[in-house]
Amino acid sequence: MKYYVEIFSSIELTEEWEDENCPSMGFCFIERNLEECVISNDGRLYATYESFHVGDTDIFTYTYIMEDGSIQTVNLYSGEYGKRPYSLESISESIAEPEYFSRMAQLQPTTVNNNE
Repeated sequence: MKYYVEIFSSIELTEEWEDENCPSMGFCFIERNLEECVISNDGRLYATYESFHVGDTDIFTYTYIMEDGSIQTVNLYSGEYGKRPYSLESISESIAEPEYFSRMAQLQPTTVNNNE
């Protein structure tokens, strides 16, 4: 499932998080820079990510190597994994296009010379 999270800086886009129910699997935002983010009409920035879903009758198995060199196998059963706190399933229907920042960056600043 796709989720939205309000962000306040580009540094947040580099964050990764884990779900204690699926060890050694990391989750992160889809966007890599602010230009790719969604901005709502009230000026809030949102990054998106997708959780990992295992179907009702499925089992997802993966194996990884522990720091001590041992091998660990994990079975994930039906459910959703990787959901971050404060995630929204949707935001306001009236949002600006993701290209908003690109268009804004192309605008030339206007300077006023008061000495004329």
